[in-house]
Order: sequence, then structure tokens, then C-alpha cells
Amino acid sequence: MHGFGSNDKTVMAVGPGACPMEGRWGDNRVGGETALTMAHRLPLFCCWSVFHLCDQISEKNNLKEPAKTIAEQRRFPFATDNDSTNEELAIAYVLIGSGLYDEAIRHFSTMLQEEPDLVSAIYGRGIAYGKKGLHDIKNAELALFELSRVIALEPDRPEVFEQRAEILSPLGRINEALNDLTKAIQLQPSARLYRHRGTLYFISEDYATAHEDFQQSLELNRNQPTAMLYKGLTFFHRGLLKEAIEAFKEALKQKVDFIDAYKSLGQAYRELGNFEAATESFQKALLLNQNHVQTLQLRGLMLYHHGSLQEALKNFKRCLQLEPYNEVCQYMKGLSHVAMGQFYEGIKAQTKVMLNDPLPGQKASPEYLKVKYLREYSRYLHAHLDTPLTEYSVDMDLPGSFKDHWAKNLPFLIDDYEEQPGLQPHINLIFLFSKKERKREEGGAAAAMDSGKLWPEVYPGWRQSPDLNRSKCKFFLWRGKLYHLGPPVSHRSRSLVEESTIKTTATTNENH
Repeated sequence: MHGFGSNDKTVMAVGPGACPMEGRWGDNRVGGETALTMAHRLPLFCCWSVFHLCDQISEKNNLKEPAKTIAEQRRFPFATDNDSTNEELAIAYVLIGSGLYDEAIRHFSTMLQEEPDLVSAIYGRGIAYGKKGLHDIKNAELALFELSRVIALEPDRPEVFEQRAEILSPLGRINEALNDLTKAIQLQPSARLYRHRGTLYFISEDYATAHEDFQQSLELNRNQPTAMLYKGLTFFHRGLLKEAIEAFKEALKQKVDFIDAYKSLGQAYRELGNFEAATESFQKALLLNQNHVQTLQLRGLMLYHHGSLQEALKNFKRCLQLEPYNEVCQYMKGLSHVAMGQFYEGIKAQTKVMLNDPLPGQKASPEYLKVKYLREYSRYLHAHLDTPLTEYSVDMDLPGSFKDHWAKNLPFLIDDYEEQPGLQPHINLIFLFSKKERKREEGGAAAAMDSGKLWPEVYPGWRQSPDLNRSKCKFFLWRGKLYHLGPPVSHRSRSLVEESTIKTTATTNENH
């Protein structure tokens, strides 16, 4: 889904003399969904002067001078009344600010040997463990242990509960993180805390409760484009598309270059069936960043369902150039190729998705679960390209369990299923027709063009597809010829446009 913007600044009080901090609960796709991560926050040093001092350390290897300045200004959490102790603490915090986490941990540990209950050292050591990387479960456990010790010693400090929540959430311990954020809000409510808790509810798909928290956050601080974006997303995921659009527009008023807001606005317009407005919003997002993968992915999906298969394919290919392991784009690339009759390329793309086995304990993506069915269906279509339409039936040839499992997005575990034959070299490929050839080949094209405009599937919420509508009309005209003008014919007697759009419709129906 969407990550919080990198320019969303908040203020976090970490002790006397605290200064503004850039707070960012990180982003993730998908799928693209969003997760909170400590790695994107700098919870200890925030002022430009402090960063400048940290830069000086790497050049001069001199800790005492910048540490002394930080200690004098008490620019670190849980400062004491002892100046020499504060200076030693400041040295360790400067080490964290310089990315020297192991050195900082050793420095804090030395201080704790002399004073075991020194809260600032316990807190700093916990932060250093967390900054080392939560991918190592040992670091996460040590960070949680230290922060829990701080809470036991200082139970009324909301920032410690917030820090612990930021470590718990990437570990999947969402309920515990929610409890910590709720406690922090009880101690000292703030726009930031409500926004952070709303994000966790959003991740948990509790959109109504998330909406309440984002609303509370906005009441405390109206100028929050990120909170406004997420408020819109809570509407979007509950089907309240018009309300979502208004929220996205408000977020763009607050931040005119907000790519995620343009992307989400395009998605909302797409769901309403407003192809032109959706295209415009996606285009604005790509003007701000032509390599924005999620926008390319969403625009490709919209173009595919609109019947513009070649344009959709361009977006999916560009998406994969930027992010080669993007399963959604890889899956849709395969689907687009098959819909255009390019079975070799389509099945090759589908096979790549099949090779992305989920890690142990990792949930398989929807694309991974669906792709085996799609590959079998693609092989089936290819095997029957030269077979008269009256001589085969998908409903009869494919077992009911196959279709049932596919519709329910279940793993491909079907008893006694016989795989479809691979691509057969004796079956010729489908080639594109030029516009002139299509016009000459299809006697009913003009009638279909006019009839397609009258196709009844045009109403709010329906993604209009003129190409598909025209193709459906051509299909019925062609079917009339089939029964009145002679013996049965095969798929290949139709033009590629007719072929691809009918298959697109069939595949889309299978997926839904």
C-alpha cells in the first residue's frame, strides 16, 4: 500500500532541552502493506547542529568536544544532575548518531557496571541494539529487554512506550505495540501518537478505528498531509470512494508534490470508473518521479482492465526494470502477454512468479497462489487455438476443483489433476493485424463500433472499457456468422483484437 512521507516532521520530547525530530514510520509494497520500522527514525539527535557535530567526529575522531556541547545543552534523553556523567552519556549518544553502535553499547555497558540503574544508559543501550538492525532477532530481544527496564524504572515516560512499540511492530507483535501506544497516549496525547497508532490499526485492517485515530491526530494538528492521506485510505478500503477522493485532494493542498496522494487519488478514480481522471492523477505522480514503481503498477492494472493491453504491458515492463522481483508486475506481464495471444512470453513470465517461493513462515502472495492456475489455463488456451469452438469447453475440460480452488485463491493442491500439455511447436503463434487488415477482415467492425457505445455496462464504479465493449459486440456478430454461414471454425479465424479481449474478459472473470 503507501508509506509515510519523508518530509513529515514531528516533535518528540526526549528530555529537558529536547529539539524537533524527524519522525517517520517507514514504508513497505504492497502489494504491496505498510509496516513501522525503527530504522527510519533518528530518535536521539535531531537538530542540524548535532548532525554537523557527528560529521565532525568521523573527520577528527574527537568525541569530547561535540559531546561536551550536547551535554551542556542536555540534548539527550534522561539527562542527570551530574555534569561529568552527562558528558560520558553524551559521548555514547554521539557514537549512536555516528552509526558506531557497538562502540556505543560498550560505552553504555561500562557506565552501567558502575551505576546499574542509570536510566539514560539503559535507554541508550536499548536504542543502540535496535539501530543495529531488527533483522537479527537477538538485537530485537536485547532492545526490548532494555526498554522494558527503563519502563520499570520510569513508568510515566510516553516516549519509551513509543520506542518499544516501534520495535514490537516490525516483529509482528502488533497487539503489544498497540497497547504501548495506547499507554503513551494516556500519559501524553499528541497528534503524532494518534497517527502512529492509527497506522497500526490500518495495518491490522481495522479501518474504522484507524480513521478515528487519524481524525484525532488531525484535530490536534490539521497540517499533516500524511495523516490526511491515511484518513483517505481508511475511506478507500471501506468503499467510500468519494470521501476518499476529498481527503486525497486535501492532502495535496497541504503538500503539492505528494506522490503517494496522487497515486491514491488515481486509484480511487479508477475504482469509480473515471478513466480520464485516474490517468491524469497517475501521470502527475510520474511527472514527480518517473520511476515510482507503485504508480507504474497501478497504471498498468488500470490500462489492462480498460482493454489497453499493449500500453499496460509497457508499464509492467518498466516496473520490472526498476524492481525485478515485483510479483504483481511479473504476474500481470504474463497475463497481458497471454491476453494478446503471446503464449510463450506469457508462460515464461508466469513461471518466474512460480519460482518466488515464500520463505518459511512467510505468507504467500496472492499472485504466487494464482499463477499456477493461470499457467495451466494459458496452456489450455494455447492447446485449443486450432480447435473448433464447438468441440471443447472450459467448463467440461477443466475439473470443478481446479476452478473452485482458483476462485478461492487456495494453494494448487488438487488430487489426480493432470497437467495441461506444454506449448506445442506445431501450433502456430498469433500475429498482430494492422488496422487496415482488421477493417478488411471484420465485416461487422463498423456495427460493433456503434453498438459498443450502447453497451449497458457504464455506471459509477464500473471501469469502462470501450475496447472490451466493442469486442463483445463483434463477438456476438461473429457468433451469428458462425451459426448461419457455414461449418464450425477455430479461434484463429478471429482477429487478434477479438481474440485477446475475449480472453481478457474470461481471465478477469476467473480472477474475480
